[in-house]
Amino acid sequence: MSFIAYAVLGIYTTALLYITIYCVMQFNLLFHYKKGKRKADADQAAFDAQPQPATPVTEIKEYPFVTVQLPIFNEMYVVERLIDNIIQFDYPRDRFEVHILDDSTDETVEITKRKVDEYKALGYNIEQIRRPVRKGYKAGALKDGMAYAKGEFLAIFDADFLPRPDF
Repeated sequence: MSFIAYAVLGIYTTALLYITIYCVMQFNLLFHYKKGKRKADADQAAFDAQPQPATPVTEIKEYPFVTVQLPIFNEMYVVERLIDNIIQFDYPRDRFEVHILDDSTDETVEITKRKVDEYKALGYNIEQIRRPVRKGYKAGALKDGMAYAKGEFLAIFDADFLPRPDF
């Protein structure tokens, strides 16, 4: 065999050796990952099995006022569900307000208006805020909505997120 053949065979063997070492290292990582995952699952199961101490219920003298802002744009399929979910918060009705920052250009405007009117009639502090010019998209809507916010705290939820009532 010629020198070139030996050189090619040497390069090929070296490449195979590197690939083999790489694969062995990947199997080592997989082994340690599975081992750690199994331990974490066992620890979580043991923690879940322990009786949890009852949290002392402290009487809150005054709840902070919270503003919930919901920026939406053409969300006609989910806006009713979103508003219904937000209104169900387990929080004093007089201590939070809901702002629907509506930049919609479709039927969402009317759907939202109908839902807002329904909850206003029930005594909820809810407003549909529309901008004449849609500038800055969602960030612009949130910026403009800040002028209407009265809350000490501000909660912002996207239209496809439904927080739990105890949020």
